[in-house]
Amino acid sequence: MTIKETVRMGALLAALALAPFWALLAQSADQGRLVVLGSDGKPLMNFTGSHALVIGESVYTNGWARLDGVREDTLAIRQLFTEQGFSVKTLENLNSRDLKAGIAAFFDEYGYEQDARLIVYYAGHDHTLKLDNTRDMGYIVPVDSPNPRQDELGFKRTAIAMEQFNTWATQIESRHVLLIFDSCFSGSVFATSRAAPGIIDYKIANPVRQFIASGAANETVPDKSIFRAQLEAGLRNREADLNRDGYVSGSELGDFLQSTVVNYSRNSQHPQYGKIRNPALDKGDFVFAVGLGPPSVTVAPPVIPTPKIGEVRVATGSLEIATITPGTVEIRGTGLNQKQALPAWGSFPISNIQAGTYTVKMTYTDGKTEEKTVEVGRAESKKLEFSYRIAAAPVAPAPQPAAVTPVAPPTVRPAPIPADFVKINGGTFTMGSPASEKKRLDRELQHQVTVSSFYMGKYEVTQKEYKAIMGKNPSYFTGDNRPVENVSWFKAVEYCNARSRKEGLILAYTISGGSGDNRTVTWNRNANGYRLPTEAEWEYACRAGTTTPFSTGSTITTNQANYNWIYPYPYNNKAKGTYREMTIAVGSFAANAWGVYDLHGNVEEWCWDWYGDYSSGSQTDPQGASSGTNRVIRGGDWFDGGQNLRSAFRALRNPSRWNNDLGFRLVRPSL
Repeated sequence: MTIKETVRMGALLAALALAPFWALLAQSADQGRLVVLGSDGKPLMNFTGSHALVIGESVYTNGWARLDGVREDTLAIRQLFTEQGFSVKTLENLNSRDLKAGIAAFFDEYGYEQDARLIVYYAGHDHTLKLDNTRDMGYIVPVDSPNPRQDELGFKRTAIAMEQFNTWATQIESRHVLLIFDSCFSGSVFATSRAAPGIIDYKIANPVRQFIASGAANETVPDKSIFRAQLEAGLRNREADLNRDGYVSGSELGDFLQSTVVNYSRNSQHPQYGKIRNPALDKGDFVFAVGLGPPSVTVAPPVIPTPKIGEVRVATGSLEIATITPGTVEIRGTGLNQKQALPAWGSFPISNIQAGTYTVKMTYTDGKTEEKTVEVGRAESKKLEFSYRIAAAPVAPAPQPAAVTPVAPPTVRPAPIPADFVKINGGTFTMGSPASEKKRLDRELQHQVTVSSFYMGKYEVTQKEYKAIMGKNPSYFTGDNRPVENVSWFKAVEYCNARSRKEGLILAYTISGGSGDNRTVTWNRNANGYRLPTEAEWEYACRAGTTTPFSTGSTITTNQANYNWIYPYPYNNKAKGTYREMTIAVGSFAANAWGVYDLHGNVEEWCWDWYGDYSSGSQTDPQGASSGTNRVIRGGDWFDGGQNLRSAFRALRNPSRWNNDLGFRLVRPSL
């Protein structure tokens, strides 16, 4: 059993002083909305959104032990928060740069919803350093951070200090924020507390920044997490509802975990909870709606086995077999002879496999076979991938509908259009989503929009294309034909201009000012160079004449797009698929009716527009809000749930931010 070999930090984290508990609390199934009512039936608080970020760091590369149990924790907590009505994003095994960017992007995307609830959950290594004689600082550890015993300066530069979470939490505007760390911390950023269960009253409306940690200073937390099991029991089984009113507050949850984890760990682990040291952010209390009724059976705490003297155990490891093309896999080796049918993009994990040599044969549906040999060592995890693809028969492109209310295209100098661009004939369509569409957002107001003809790239800009122009590849998931990611809006604009300049086109953008957010970008609409699509152009091309949630119809599968099948759409759709946990090559799935690929999933895509509310009136070639702080992103990505892949779904991001789920595609004006 792997133990997190880390010096633990001290008291951290999350509690509160709740409000009247004869109050009523109702949770809507629509986007995690939560309405809290007082005993008089009047609303005390209306939470307009609920968003969670789950972080799992386990495959360490620089002097830290691997934490195999974190992967299981990440999946379990993601499911738990989904059941609680939260939209969930996941970050796993990221280096320091990408992890910091991913957390910042989450706060940037959701932290300015003033009446939202946010949760950040972290599982992985942690460490405490004494910065001077009077001050300790706790850190979470990205997979590439060096062990401070070997490189303390490198650790300080790459690990993420609790002070940084303090900064993020105080800068955003969301009313309630809860940070949960399956780790142990020390430092003066947070004030620990112990509070008896209260009743819900007006205090719930006050802002709060709460924290819960799984242990106290100098304690070791087992890789098989007792804390996670009790977190599930507290919420799913309602065991943290200490006064049996149907709700769990942040204070109740902290008190419950502090009691049960101490008990099940035999007094070796002492969770801490509290609030930020800020009088403007310590008056409210986080609330979960868990419902009424008898508690379910307690989740059994994991048992940490102790080997007996003289006991002999078989050395085991794990093996995962993955394939792009469907077929049947045969595994033969030490004590194993097994067959398993696999779907397209399927995988077959085998745990506790005896250490030794195995022969793996893949027989595809077209009759072709492949055979590989793999050596699995003791406590080793191996993944064997088969990448053969069956050549697809050519498919004639579907006809585009006749243009409706066409608008004359801008006058530009003739220039050749690349072969991997497709013409999108102009027309009028209904932008946004109807009130009947499942999981829609209020910001998707339906309105009529007329769009001029334009050319759009069939594919998201690839890493090969980006590197050929910009000289480097910033992507986290590397591969020439994968979409470029980790690109800010400003970098996407710079690429547009650089490619236009190389091909002798008139630049679409003029970039002026200093650096970062201080730059000003103006769009020359008479230019014939490359540019980003407007939000209206993007949705028009994505719908391709459809009015359903997706261009594929009322639902979408992982055989049609790269996304997180664990959260299918709609949620009562029981069909399962493949969660690939990364980007894949562009064009891996069928194009929509107008010949454009991957507008649903893989990576989110930057648009030109500032983010703002829609106009209710008809518009022609809208360009978005006249100003703002965030640009529009569209399409959903590889770790988004199905709801975020809808044609009408709108998201936003600061133009200076980047992440490994965010790329772009190009458009050109019609000739």
